[in-house]
Amino acid sequence: MPWRWGEALLLLAERLRDSDQADAPVCDAIRRAVTERTGLTPHTVRLLAPGSLPRTSSGKLRRQEALRRFQAGTLAPPRRVGALGLALEVARSRLAPLLGQRRSTRP
Repeated sequence: MPWRWGEALLLLAERLRDSDQADAPVCDAIRRAVTERTGLTPHTVRLLAPGSLPRTSSGKLRRQEALRRFQAGTLAPPRRVGALGLALEVARSRLAPLLGQRRSTRP
């Protein structure tokens, strides 16, 4: 992550879904483990809600996108979709071709 004196190590990690641990002790443990193993001390360690880190369609982390969203303050998990929301999205996708044809045939 660019920083005023060069670059800094930023670590973003997602909490376990059912974790009830406080963030501070977990962040401290991550910071110590990274420092012990690499000799580098992270500037920032943040725990995020599950699903917050952007991924590719194959599941790989999109690191540059995560950094961009973190810096913009928009790094958040996707909104939850219930059964009704899913049904509405399926209906919209089924109707989209029909609505598109109707619009293209108008004078």
